[in-house]
Amino acid sequence: MKYQLYVVLCLYCSTTFCASLNCERNSDENCLEDCQWNEILNKCVDCNVGSYGKNCSSLCRYPNYGRDCGQDCSYCSQELCDSTLGCPKNYGTTQRENKKETSSDSDFAMIIGSSVGFRVVMGIAAFFIITITNRMFYTRHLRENTHYVGSLVTKHTISTN
Repeated sequence: MKYQLYVVLCLYCSTTFCASLNCERNSDENCLEDCQWNEILNKCVDCNVGSYGKNCSSLCRYPNYGRDCGQDCSYCSQELCDSTLGCPKNYGTTQRENKKETSSDSDFAMIIGSSVGFRVVMGIAAFFIITITNRMFYTRHLRENTHYVGSLVTKHTISTN
């Protein structure tokens, strides 16, 4: 039981640590990178679309734009690419816009899939670690009890003779 509690505690702490990298977890005015202090909400919040860096002071660099500067507008010139909106809607063909949307959707699905896969692998690893430590614990106690029972049988046999 002690080992199971230890593994669960370790998993909880590592999950909490990873989640603490989120802007909302910071409570003071020293926000993390890509976060900014919001006076109205009195907490750190994510940067606005099209900006990044310390206190969100930098605009996305060409050819990137959008949330977390994660979208691509390389199919239009640097002068036309807006850090918030990207290329103008009427610029380029609809095929390029469809490719851009499909690419961002597949990237999002890949991020979700890999995070779920990582958690499943961690859960399986925790299960095996708990199982192995429990077997070692109970095997050791079984061996100790076997010697104790054996010594009692020997005592009883000697005393009855």
